Amino acid sequence: MHTLESLLEDEHLAATGFFTEVEHPIVGRIRETAVPSEWSGTVPLNRHPAAALGEHTVDVLREAGFGEQRIRQLVADDIVVSGRSCSSHRKPPELISRFAFNPHPGDS
Repeated sequence: MHTLESLLEDEHLAATGFFTEVEHPIVGRIRETAVPSEWSGTVPLNRHPAAALGEHTVDVLREAGFGEQRIRQLVADDIVVSGRSCSSHRKPPELISRFAFNPHPGDS
């Protein structure tokens, strides 16, 4: 079973160009998946950086019908993380490393 770390170090994925390194405006240089296609003229690029943890939480909750008071309560109770409340959570390697990819958690 792969973990995030083992995927990032996988020789086959590296050889096929599965990942690319980009400059993220919040966390600095990161590795992300490359655009999964090849073009003869222009190399396709990801146009926007990955969202920061909680960056779109409030907008998504509003679109789902949650009211402002309920959203504030969810943030205050640490049930959700919003961009305004996650300054201590903006270091993805520390967070992501806790969540190894395992579609069958009982099998580990």
